[in-house]
Amino acid sequence: MKKMMKVIAASALISGATVASLSTVAAEETPEVIEGEEVTQVERYQPVIGKVVETETTEEGLTITVENEENSLITIFPLTDDVVIGSNTGERLDTDSIEEGTELYVFYDRTKPMLMIYPAVIYPEVVIIPDEESVDQVKVGRFDENYLSEDKKLQVFINEETVLENKAGEAIEEADLAGREWAVFYDIETKSLPAQTTATKIIALDPIEEDEELVWYPIEEDSYAENGTTMIALRAAAESFGYEVKWERGTVKISGADKSAALTIGEAAYQLNGETVELAQAPVLKEGKTYVPQALLEELMK
Repeated sequence: MKKMMKVIAASALISGATVASLSTVAAEETPEVIEGEEVTQVERYQPVIGKVVETETTEEGLTITVENEENSLITIFPLTDDVVIGSNTGERLDTDSIEEGTELYVFYDRTKPMLMIYPAVIYPEVVIIPDEESVDQVKVGRFDENYLSEDKKLQVFINEETVLENKAGEAIEEADLAGREWAVFYDIETKSLPAQTTATKIIALDPIEEDEELVWYPIEEDSYAENGTTMIALRAAAESFGYEVKWERGTVKISGADKSAALTIGEAAYQLNGETVELAQAPVLKEGKTYVPQALLEELMK
């Protein structure tokens, strides 16, 4: 089983919200109503609630730095093309809607790999910019066969008015929802346990994958800063992700199930699946260890 790197700081970034987790619904079926079940807290999709304090345009797209005002923690979120951006009403938005000062909710899967650094760099799944005139809510995550959220707090129903979309904004059928994680938009919920609601919109996110074993890897113990770039010992970090690292005729080769990379000491570029990727700093050999920029490891973790 492939192992993942987990960032300790990320768990401290969370504050309570009216926004949380969700997943599936089947065609032409009325889900059984679940009443009075004991609530089990499962917080896979954590919302970071805060304000954008800095934006930067990179090759990946817009990268935002968000400050959680409750505890003044900073998190960096690269907004790739794969990130769903919208309002709590379900309206689709783009990165032009985000600027310094924008208040938002950023949902990420805390079981996915992250570098243990501060500020944390986290690739999110969904970004919500609240519409202050709307009371609509959003829940992101997984649901069981009864359409009950993983945290047992919300049971979802759909009807002919529920809008169903994929991440690209294309219309889909109910059958296409199966086996995927969801972003669910809704307005009214009952005060029962679990709360029940009819979704106004559901966006099918990534396929549900088997949970993977987490590995805690404190890169602070074997890293340093060079011209503003964090340099990380390559072998220990890459092997924690399940990659094989070896030297071959002066080239460092990194091999994994779906990605491979090759780099040369002193060259500020490397090959990733045959494509050339530029680096802010060239890899170096120090005390028998190869150190590479943090960005290279982030690419391996995607």
